[in-house]
Amino acid sequence: MGSGKKNIWLESDSIVTRKSPKPLKLNTLENIYVKEHGIKSKITRSFFIAVVFSLPIFLFRPLAGIGVFSIIGIAGYLLTKKYELRVGVFNNDDVGVVESGLYSSNEREELDEIVRLVMEYKTGK
Repeated sequence: MGSGKKNIWLESDSIVTRKSPKPLKLNTLENIYVKEHGIKSKITRSFFIAVVFSLPIFLFRPLAGIGVFSIIGIAGYLLTKKYELRVGVFNNDDVGVVESGLYSSNEREELDEIVRLVMEYKTGK
């Protein structure tokens, strides 16, 4: 967080991120943790993204599809952040708890701070 501006923070009873217009209410959270993406995880993630986006091109122009796959795969690997804040949100009884990535960063400290603050909020209730 070298810029001094926070990208993710707590506001009363919600988690707010710069990239999301809608705050996430803390009372809907079932769990929260920081996931670290290692080399294997980043390669797997970028591979699947590259397959999805290059498959339609590959079907019509195989050589172009290989090129697009390579470019998207490399870009996906380089752009994948090292740490991800994962949350389990309880929406309703039919769906249950849904886990998703809330925010990604290359710096773990800000994510650990949010996890700590959420845990304090949950245990203090």
